[in-house]
Amino acid sequence: SDLGAAVRRGEPLFTLRRGAQAVHVLSPVGGRVSQVNEALRSEPDRLSRSPYDRGWVCLLQPGDLAGDLRALRIGRPVVAWYQEEIERLRKEGGPAQGGAPVVDWSTLEARFLAPAAPARV
Repeated sequence: SDLGAAVRRGEPLFTLRRGAQAVHVLSPVGGRVSQVNEALRSEPDRLSRSPYDRGWVCLLQPGDLAGDLRALRIGRPVVAWYQEEIERLRKEGGPAQGGAPVVDWSTLEARFLAPAAPARV
């Protein structure tokens, strides 16, 4: 998304492309894009080399954080979920190449990045 763009939770926030393949990453919260990491345009490998430091994509200014938080995984349960997702990715991708399972992008998007069922309140 572009700087200042309004986004809704669960709608595409940005798209990753490799050749003809693309995967859409959905916004975890609704709000406005307040900052974009322009360095990724010239150094896209930052995403894999430094995802939590120099490889971030954009920052969001939430519009209804209290409402959106109910749908997010927060705290201790995230660790177990994350480990389960890694194991699921390994099984889906089969033998690893270069340390990472190989999963085609359409499968990755459909089975790992699709919207989750709404949280029960």
